[in-house]
Amino acid sequence: MDAPLVVTHTSGLNDVTNVDPPLREKSVSPATWGLFSSSLLSLLPSFIRPSSQISPPKVMEGAMSTQFREIGYADVPDGLSGLARDRDGTLWAVSETSYQLVALTPSSDTAPQTMAIRGVPADLELESIAFMDDGRLAIGTEANTGHRTSDAILFAERNSEGFKVSGKLDVPYGMWNLYCSANEGIEAICAADGMLVVASETAFTTGSIWSQGNRGRAAPLGVYDTVNGSWRAMQLPLSTATGKIAGLACRKAETQDGTDKIEFIAIERDFKVRRGLHWTMDKTSASPIAPTVLFDISHDSADNPEGIEWTARGAIAMVTDNFFRSKRWGLSKLLMLSPAQ
Repeated sequence: MDAPLVVTHTSGLNDVTNVDPPLREKSVSPATWGLFSSSLLSLLPSFIRPSSQISPPKVMEGAMSTQFREIGYADVPDGLSGLARDRDGTLWAVSETSYQLVALTPSSDTAPQTMAIRGVPADLELESIAFMDDGRLAIGTEANTGHRTSDAILFAERNSEGFKVSGKLDVPYGMWNLYCSANEGIEAICAADGMLVVASETAFTTGSIWSQGNRGRAAPLGVYDTVNGSWRAMQLPLSTATGKIAGLACRKAETQDGTDKIEFIAIERDFKVRRGLHWTMDKTSASPIAPTVLFDISHDSADNPEGIEWTARGAIAMVTDNFFRSKRWGLSKLLMLSPAQ
Protein backbone atom coordinates (compact mmCIF):
# COMPACT_ATOMS: atom_id res chain seq x y z
CA MET A 1 0.00 0.00 0.00
CA ASP A 2 1.06 3.59 -0.63
CA ALA A 3 2.09 5.78 2.28
CA PRO A 4 -0.45 8.46 3.25
CA LEU A 5 -0.29 12.06 2.11
CA VAL A 6 -0.09 14.76 4.78
CA VAL A 7 -1.02 18.45 4.87
CA THR A 8 -0.32 20.45 8.04
CA HIS A 9 -1.63 23.90 8.93
CA THR A 10 -1.13 25.82 12.15
CA SER A 11 -3.85 28.35 12.80
CA GLY A 12 -2.73 31.94 12.93
CA LEU A 13 0.43 31.38 10.89
CA ASN A 14 -1.24 31.24 7.47
CA ASP A 15 1.18 28.67 6.12
CA VAL A 16 0.99 25.12 4.86
CA THR A 17 3.75 22.56 5.27
CA ASN A 18 3.80 19.77 2.71
CA VAL A 19 5.23 16.48 3.89
CA ASP A 20 6.81 14.16 1.30
CA PRO A 21 5.28 13.08 -1.06
CA PRO A 22 4.01 16.52 -2.21
CA LEU A 23 0.31 17.36 -2.09
CA ARG A 24 -1.44 20.43 -3.42
CA GLU A 25 -1.74 23.24 -0.90
CA LYS A 26 -5.03 23.65 0.88
CA SER A 27 -5.95 26.66 2.99
CA VAL A 28 -7.81 25.83 6.17
CA SER A 29 -8.99 28.28 8.79
CA PRO A 30 -8.52 27.66 12.53
CA ALA A 31 -10.84 25.22 14.21
CA THR A 32 -12.66 26.61 17.24
CA TRP A 33 -11.91 24.91 20.53
CA GLY A 34 -13.20 25.32 24.02
CA LEU A 35 -10.98 22.87 25.94
CA PHE A 36 -8.63 20.06 25.19
CA SER A 37 -7.09 18.23 28.12
CA SER A 38 -8.09 16.88 31.51
CA SER A 39 -6.15 19.69 33.17
CA LEU A 40 -8.29 22.25 31.37
CA LEU A 41 -11.45 20.31 32.13
CA SER A 42 -10.74 20.51 35.86
CA LEU A 43 -10.95 24.31 35.67
CA LEU A 44 -14.46 24.25 34.31
CA PRO A 45 -17.77 23.79 36.13
CA SER A 46 -19.62 20.50 35.88
CA PHE A 47 -21.28 19.77 32.55
CA ILE A 48 -24.10 17.87 34.24
CA ARG A 49 -26.96 20.12 35.34
CA PRO A 50 -29.99 18.51 36.96
CA SER A 51 -33.08 19.49 35.00
CA SER A 52 -36.44 18.08 34.10
CA GLN A 53 -35.77 18.96 30.44
CA ILE A 54 -32.70 18.65 28.27
CA SER A 55 -30.91 21.84 27.25
CA PRO A 56 -29.18 22.78 23.99
CA PRO A 57 -25.38 22.44 23.84
CA LYS A 58 -23.47 25.59 24.71
CA VAL A 59 -20.66 26.98 22.58
CA MET A 60 -17.56 27.15 24.73
CA GLU A 61 -16.16 30.64 25.28
CA GLY A 62 -12.45 31.42 25.18
CA ALA A 63 -11.55 29.76 21.90
CA MET A 64 -8.14 28.15 21.59
CA SER A 65 -6.04 28.26 18.41
CA THR A 66 -5.31 24.84 16.99
CA GLN A 67 -3.15 22.83 14.69
CA PHE A 68 -5.25 21.16 12.02
CA ARG A 69 -3.66 18.36 9.99
CA GLU A 70 -5.13 16.25 7.18
CA ILE A 71 -3.67 12.86 6.28
CA GLY A 72 -4.99 11.42 3.02
CA TYR A 73 -4.93 7.69 2.21
CA ALA A 74 -5.02 6.70 -1.46
CA ASP A 75 -4.82 2.91 -1.11
CA VAL A 76 -7.44 1.96 1.50
CA PRO A 77 -10.99 0.57 1.13
CA ASP A 78 -13.64 3.16 0.31
CA GLY A 79 -16.31 4.16 2.79
CA LEU A 80 -14.38 4.29 6.06
CA SER A 81 -16.44 4.87 9.19
CA GLY A 82 -15.96 4.59 12.92
CA LEU A 83 -12.66 5.10 14.75
CA ALA A 84 -11.25 3.31 17.80
CA ARG A 85 -7.91 2.97 19.56
CA ASP A 86 -6.63 -0.46 20.59
CA ARG A 87 -4.51 -1.31 23.63
CA ASP A 88 -1.33 -0.61 21.67
CA GLY A 89 -2.48 2.89 20.76
CA THR A 90 -3.21 2.12 17.10
CA LEU A 91 -6.17 3.90 15.51
CA TRP A 92 -8.49 1.64 13.51
CA ALA A 93 -11.35 2.52 11.16
CA VAL A 94 -13.86 0.15 9.56
CA SER A 95 -14.94 -0.14 5.94
CA GLU A 96 -18.74 -0.09 5.80
CA THR A 97 -19.27 -2.62 3.00
CA SER A 98 -15.98 -4.46 2.45
CA TYR A 99 -15.92 -5.64 6.10
CA GLN A 100 -12.31 -4.69 6.82
CA LEU A 101 -10.50 -2.92 9.62
CA VAL A 102 -7.93 -0.36 8.53
CA ALA A 103 -5.09 0.84 10.77
CA LEU A 104 -4.62 4.57 10.19
CA THR A 105 -1.24 5.89 11.18
CA PRO A 106 -0.64 9.65 11.43
CA SER A 107 2.78 9.12 9.84
CA SER A 108 3.53 9.89 6.20
CA ASP A 109 5.93 6.97 5.76
CA THR A 110 3.82 4.04 6.98
CA ALA A 111 1.28 2.27 4.76
CA PRO A 112 -2.06 1.38 6.41
CA GLN A 113 -2.60 -2.22 7.53
CA THR A 114 -5.91 -3.99 6.87
CA MET A 115 -7.64 -6.91 8.61
CA ALA A 116 -10.72 -8.84 7.46
CA ILE A 117 -13.85 -9.13 9.61
CA ARG A 118 -15.49 -12.48 8.90
CA GLY A 119 -18.99 -13.64 9.74
CA VAL A 120 -20.83 -10.36 9.10
CA PRO A 121 -24.39 -10.85 7.76
CA ALA A 122 -24.47 -9.72 4.13
CA ASP A 123 -27.40 -7.33 4.63
CA LEU A 124 -25.58 -5.16 7.20
CA GLU A 125 -23.24 -2.21 6.88
CA LEU A 126 -20.56 -1.58 9.51
CA GLU A 127 -20.84 1.96 10.86
CA SER A 128 -18.90 2.22 14.10
CA ILE A 129 -16.36 0.32 16.22
CA ALA A 130 -15.06 0.20 19.78
CA PHE A 131 -12.50 -1.96 21.56
CA MET A 132 -13.98 -3.34 24.76
CA ASP A 133 -12.18 -3.89 28.05
CA ASP A 134 -11.90 -7.63 27.35
CA GLY A 135 -10.26 -7.07 23.96
CA ARG A 136 -13.30 -7.86 21.82
CA LEU A 137 -14.32 -5.55 19.01
CA ALA A 138 -17.84 -4.10 19.21
CA ILE A 139 -19.30 -3.08 15.84
CA GLY A 140 -22.34 -0.86 15.32
CA THR A 141 -24.38 -1.76 12.23
CA GLU A 142 -27.20 -0.46 10.05
CA ALA A 143 -29.53 -1.93 7.42
CA ASN A 144 -31.20 -0.52 4.32
CA THR A 145 -34.72 -1.43 5.45
CA GLY A 146 -36.83 1.22 7.13
CA HIS A 147 -39.13 1.18 10.14
CA ARG A 148 -36.77 -1.10 12.10
CA THR A 149 -37.37 -1.79 15.78
CA SER A 150 -33.73 -2.61 16.52
CA ASP A 151 -30.20 -2.69 15.15
CA ALA A 152 -27.40 -5.10 15.98
CA ILE A 153 -24.10 -4.66 17.75
CA LEU A 154 -21.76 -7.38 16.54
CA PHE A 155 -18.93 -8.67 18.72
CA ALA A 156 -15.78 -9.95 17.02
CA GLU A 157 -12.69 -11.67 18.38
CA ARG A 158 -9.22 -11.51 16.89
CA ASN A 159 -7.57 -14.59 15.42
CA SER A 160 -4.69 -15.35 13.07
CA GLU A 161 -6.76 -14.28 10.04
CA GLY A 162 -8.15 -11.02 11.44
CA PHE A 163 -11.44 -10.77 13.31
CA LYS A 164 -14.41 -13.13 13.40
CA VAL A 165 -17.93 -12.31 14.60
CA SER A 166 -18.70 -14.31 17.73
CA GLY A 167 -21.84 -12.69 19.16
CA LYS A 168 -24.58 -10.10 18.82
CA LEU A 169 -26.53 -7.66 20.98
CA ASP A 170 -29.68 -5.92 19.76
CA VAL A 171 -30.28 -2.23 20.47
CA PRO A 172 -34.09 -1.87 20.89
CA TYR A 173 -35.37 1.48 19.61
CA GLY A 174 -38.46 1.00 21.73
CA MET A 175 -36.41 2.49 24.58
CA TRP A 176 -37.07 5.86 22.94
CA ASN A 177 -40.45 4.97 21.36
CA LEU A 178 -38.77 5.18 17.95
CA TYR A 179 -38.38 3.29 14.72
CA CYS A 180 -35.12 3.54 12.81
CA SER A 181 -35.08 4.90 9.27
CA ALA A 182 -33.41 3.18 6.32
CA ASN A 183 -29.67 3.83 6.07
CA GLU A 184 -29.59 5.18 9.61
CA GLY A 185 -28.35 2.94 12.37
CA ILE A 186 -25.77 2.66 15.14
CA GLU A 187 -23.57 5.37 13.71
CA ALA A 188 -21.57 5.75 16.93
CA ILE A 189 -20.31 3.38 19.61
CA CYS A 190 -17.73 3.51 22.39
CA ALA A 191 -16.71 1.47 25.42
CA ALA A 192 -15.23 2.48 28.77
CA ASP A 193 -15.12 1.12 32.31
CA GLY A 194 -17.62 -1.69 31.77
CA MET A 195 -20.06 0.47 29.79
CA LEU A 196 -20.96 0.14 26.11
CA VAL A 197 -22.51 3.32 24.72
CA VAL A 198 -24.26 3.72 21.36
CA ALA A 199 -25.85 6.61 19.49
CA SER A 200 -28.21 6.36 16.54
CA GLU A 201 -28.11 8.59 13.49
CA THR A 202 -31.89 8.94 13.72
CA ALA A 203 -32.65 12.24 15.47
CA PHE A 204 -35.93 13.37 17.01
CA THR A 205 -37.51 16.53 18.37
CA THR A 206 -37.82 16.94 22.12
CA GLY A 207 -40.34 18.49 24.46
CA SER A 208 -37.94 21.33 25.28
CA ILE A 209 -38.31 24.77 23.70
CA TRP A 210 -34.80 26.09 23.02
CA SER A 211 -35.07 29.40 21.17
CA GLN A 212 -37.59 31.44 19.22
CA GLY A 213 -40.23 28.83 19.89
CA ASN A 214 -38.29 26.08 18.10
CA ARG A 215 -38.34 22.56 19.45
CA GLY A 216 -35.05 21.04 20.49
CA ARG A 217 -33.44 18.10 18.72
CA ALA A 218 -31.70 15.10 20.25
CA ALA A 219 -30.12 11.79 19.31
CA PRO A 220 -30.93 8.49 21.04
CA LEU A 221 -28.06 7.53 23.36
CA GLY A 222 -28.11 4.03 24.84
CA VAL A 223 -25.90 3.00 27.76
CA TYR A 224 -25.40 -0.74 28.21
CA ASP A 225 -23.96 -2.12 31.46
CA THR A 226 -21.88 -5.12 30.42
CA VAL A 227 -21.86 -6.43 34.00
CA ASN A 228 -25.60 -6.67 34.70
CA GLY A 229 -26.81 -6.64 31.08
CA SER A 230 -29.16 -3.66 31.42
CA TRP A 231 -29.89 -0.75 29.07
CA ARG A 232 -30.36 2.90 30.03
CA ALA A 233 -32.08 5.13 27.45
CA MET A 234 -30.87 8.74 27.32
CA GLN A 235 -31.15 11.75 25.02
CA LEU A 236 -28.12 13.57 23.60
CA PRO A 237 -29.03 17.19 22.74
CA LEU A 238 -27.94 18.39 19.30
CA SER A 239 -26.66 21.90 18.64
CA THR A 240 -27.94 22.51 15.10
CA ALA A 241 -31.17 22.21 13.13
CA THR A 242 -29.84 19.49 10.80
CA GLY A 243 -26.86 17.77 12.42
CA LYS A 244 -26.86 14.11 13.43
CA ILE A 245 -24.44 12.04 15.50
CA ALA A 246 -21.75 10.42 13.34
CA GLY A 247 -19.10 9.32 15.82
CA LEU A 248 -18.51 8.79 19.54
CA ALA A 249 -15.56 8.22 21.86
CA CYS A 250 -15.50 7.76 25.62
CA ARG A 251 -13.03 7.13 28.42
CA LYS A 252 -13.02 6.97 32.20
CA ALA A 253 -12.84 10.50 33.54
CA GLU A 254 -10.31 11.56 36.13
CA THR A 255 -12.17 13.02 39.11
CA GLN A 256 -10.83 14.56 42.31
CA ASP A 257 -13.57 13.06 44.47
CA GLY A 258 -13.17 9.54 43.12
CA THR A 259 -16.66 9.33 41.60
CA ASP A 260 -17.13 7.08 38.58
CA LYS A 261 -17.65 9.31 35.58
CA ILE A 262 -17.25 8.84 31.84
CA GLU A 263 -15.99 11.55 29.49
CA PHE A 264 -17.38 11.74 25.94
CA ILE A 265 -16.70 13.43 22.63
CA ALA A 266 -19.04 13.07 19.66
CA ILE A 267 -19.32 14.28 16.07
CA GLU A 268 -22.42 16.21 15.08
CA ARG A 269 -22.47 16.51 11.32
CA ASP A 270 -24.55 17.14 8.24
CA PHE A 271 -23.64 18.44 4.79
CA LYS A 272 -22.78 21.86 6.24
CA VAL A 273 -22.17 20.87 9.87
CA ARG A 274 -18.96 19.45 11.38
CA ARG A 275 -18.98 19.99 15.12
CA GLY A 276 -17.60 18.22 18.16
CA LEU A 277 -19.67 17.83 21.33
CA HIS A 278 -18.22 17.15 24.77
CA TRP A 279 -19.71 16.10 28.10
CA THR A 280 -19.13 13.97 31.18
CA MET A 281 -21.66 11.94 33.12
CA ASP A 282 -21.90 9.61 36.09
CA LYS A 283 -21.87 5.93 35.22
CA THR A 284 -25.21 5.31 36.91
CA SER A 285 -26.87 8.74 36.77
CA ALA A 286 -30.07 9.40 34.85
CA SER A 287 -29.51 13.19 34.88
CA PRO A 288 -30.02 14.93 31.53
CA ILE A 289 -26.91 15.25 29.37
CA ALA A 290 -25.72 18.83 28.88
CA PRO A 291 -22.96 18.83 26.25
CA THR A 292 -20.72 21.67 25.18
CA VAL A 293 -19.73 22.47 21.60
CA LEU A 294 -16.03 21.67 21.84
CA PHE A 295 -14.98 22.53 18.30
CA ASP A 296 -16.52 23.58 14.99
CA ILE A 297 -14.68 22.93 11.70
CA SER A 298 -17.75 23.39 9.52
CA HIS A 299 -15.92 26.01 7.44
CA ASP A 300 -12.51 24.33 7.62
CA SER A 301 -13.22 21.07 5.84
CA ALA A 302 -15.59 19.81 3.17
CA ASP A 303 -15.08 16.19 4.25
CA ASN A 304 -17.58 13.88 5.93
CA PRO A 305 -16.28 12.86 9.38
CA GLU A 306 -17.71 9.54 10.59
CA GLY A 307 -15.49 8.51 13.48
CA ILE A 308 -13.72 10.21 16.38
CA GLU A 309 -11.19 9.12 19.01
CA TRP A 310 -8.53 10.43 21.36
CA THR A 311 -5.01 9.49 20.36
CA ALA A 312 -2.57 8.02 22.87
CA ARG A 313 -1.13 11.54 23.31
CA GLY A 314 -4.51 13.16 23.95
CA ALA A 315 -5.10 14.80 20.57
CA ILE A 316 -8.43 14.29 18.81
CA ALA A 317 -8.56 12.34 15.54
CA MET A 318 -11.46 12.00 13.10
CA VAL A 319 -11.78 9.69 10.10
CA THR A 320 -13.67 10.81 7.00
CA ASP A 321 -15.90 8.81 4.65
CA ASN A 322 -15.07 9.39 0.97
CA PHE A 323 -17.93 7.32 -0.51
CA PHE A 324 -21.39 8.77 -1.10
CA ARG A 325 -24.19 7.60 -3.40
CA SER A 326 -21.97 4.92 -4.97
CA LYS A 327 -19.30 7.45 -5.90
CA ARG A 328 -15.81 8.10 -4.57
CA TRP A 329 -15.20 11.69 -3.47
CA GLY A 330 -11.46 12.16 -3.06
CA LEU A 331 -9.33 10.42 -0.44
CA SER A 332 -10.24 8.93 2.89
CA LYS A 333 -8.60 11.11 5.53
CA LEU A 334 -7.55 11.23 9.13
CA LEU A 335 -8.09 14.71 10.57
CA MET A 336 -5.79 15.46 13.50
CA LEU A 337 -6.76 18.35 15.77
CA SER A 338 -4.58 19.60 18.59
CA PRO A 339 -3.72 22.89 20.29
CA ALA A 340 -1.32 25.07 18.30
CA GLN A 341 2.21 25.14 19.64
